[in-house]
Amino acid sequence: MVRSRASQITVHEFDYRKENQVIYDKNGVTIRSFPAIHTGDGPVSLILEWKGYKIVYGGDTMPNTWMLKYAKNADIVIHEVMPMPQDMVKFYNQPPQLAIRASCGFHTCAPAFGKIMAQLKPRLAVAFHWFNEELPSWLVDGILETEDVIKAYYERQAVGDLYQEQVPKKRKARTRSVIQFVKW
Repeated sequence: MVRSRASQITVHEFDYRKENQVIYDKNGVTIRSFPAIHTGDGPVSLILEWKGYKIVYGGDTMPNTWMLKYAKNADIVIHEVMPMPQDMVKFYNQPPQLAIRASCGFHTCAPAFGKIMAQLKPRLAVAFHWFNEELPSWLVDGILETEDVIKAYYERQAVGDLYQEQVPKKRKARTRSVIQFVKW
C-alpha cells in the first residue's frame, strides 16, 4: 500500500538549455543544471551543493565543455562510461555503425571518461552505465588508457591500491579510502 502523500509528485519545469541555472534551492541544498549531450533535446547534468560539498551527476552524455567547466572543484563526479565500439561489437554483437554511435556518439567511452576525470580531479570519481554482467577488465583498461589517467592513478597509488586522501572540510583529521574497481 502506498500512502497518498508519499506518492504525490511536484513537477518543476526548467529550461534545459540554460547553463548553471538554479533549479532547486531550499534548506541549504542547491541544485543546478547544465546541458548534456545525448539523443535529442532535453538531457541535463546536475550539480548538488550542500554545506560546502559539491556532487556532480553527468547523466547520459558524451564529453562536453559544460562538464569540464561546471564540475571543477567537485568532491564527487558521477559520470557514465560505455565500452569501446570494438568491445560492443565483440562482446555484445552490435553492428559496427551502431557501436560507434552508441559508445562515442551520445555516450562516453572509457578512455574519454578517464581523460575527463584526469582533468577534473574530483575527490571521488564514479563510473556507471556499462553492461553489468561482470566488470570487464577491458573497460578498466580503457579508463586507464590515457597518459593523464595513468599519471593520476600512480600518483594516488599506495600498497597496490588506488586511493585518495580525503580531508573533511571542517576537520583536520585525515581518512584513507581505498578505491577498488568493483560493481555494486
